[in-house]
Amino acid sequence: MHVLDTMPGTVEAGVVPRLPYLNMTYTNLREVGIEKLLATTWLQKSGSLCIEGRYGEAITAAENGIKLDPGDSGLWTQKGHSQVHMNMYEDAFSSLLTAISFDPKNGTAWYNLAVATFQLGRRSEGIEYLNRAGELGAIPSAGGL
Repeated sequence: MHVLDTMPGTVEAGVVPRLPYLNMTYTNLREVGIEKLLATTWLQKSGSLCIEGRYGEAITAAENGIKLDPGDSGLWTQKGHSQVHMNMYEDAFSSLLTAISFDPKNGTAWYNLAVATFQLGRRSEGIEYLNRAGELGAIPSAGGL
């Protein structure tokens, strides 16, 4: 038994509440979606690495998350975004299309897809993707400029 599992109290009293999941087995945790929780952690790590300019490591972190939750649009978007930064435009294009297949309203994926497509020299297609990103609010309106 874990020590926190035996702690009585309430949040109002400022004491750590009982956390029933601490006694769960890995099988039980899998049933409640531990993979999704762990995948979210990889997404956060990938985002942090990307901010630091460590794009190769960001791709690896996103791939680790994808192994746990292959249908997570955010992980695919993060992978594609990092691939754009590394000039891996064909790979980015594929990753971002996958992200969009899981969440067609993912404006960030559409925007990054536009960037990758422009870099691949497919201007008219890139404009379509950029317009879609704008419709989803992923880029600022040109009207305010």
